[in-house]
Amino acid sequence: MTKFIFVRHGKIDYNVLVNSKLNCLPDMVPLSNEGEKQIEKLAGHDVFKDVDLILTSPYVRALQSAYILSRESSVKVEVNINLHEWMPDLKYGYTARDFTDPYLVRKIFFKAYADHLAGDKTDKEYESLDNAKERVANVMKGYLQYDKVIVVTHSSIISLFSKKDHEEGDIFEFEYNG
Repeated sequence: MTKFIFVRHGKIDYNVLVNSKLNCLPDMVPLSNEGEKQIEKLAGHDVFKDVDLILTSPYVRALQSAYILSRESSVKVEVNINLHEWMPDLKYGYTARDFTDPYLVRKIFFKAYADHLAGDKTDKEYESLDNAKERVANVMKGYLQYDKVIVVTHSSIISLFSKKDHEEGDIFEFEYNG
């Protein structure tokens, strides 16, 4: 049985998005200085001893977190595109303008999540929670040959397995055999 250690990325710096002249979405937002320090401190946690591999979401905040953990542990990092955030809009109807205010980002996300849970029909096509969980479970099935794997991802993904919300830098451990 493989032990998976889910880690939520560190605190992010939405000011980069707000102040950017680029028309970019939140997946490009980096960690804040505080977030970098948060993950550096987390890297010393005993749970990270004897880890075989670090898997990470392709989002910048997760990549940075994974590489900080890797730097501290000398463990290889592998990016897996299917560890991305839950998708509130499969039709990509949101634009970068929707994400210029960090509080609006969370509001959009949690409204979409609540609407989805309530079964509301909108012009947005949501990724079902079952599909998101299956997507991540399929990723994990590809790594069952390892004893201990870190998975750096997002609260919406971790909560599918832990049944609770997670703050930046939180850890959730569980064993999985597919």
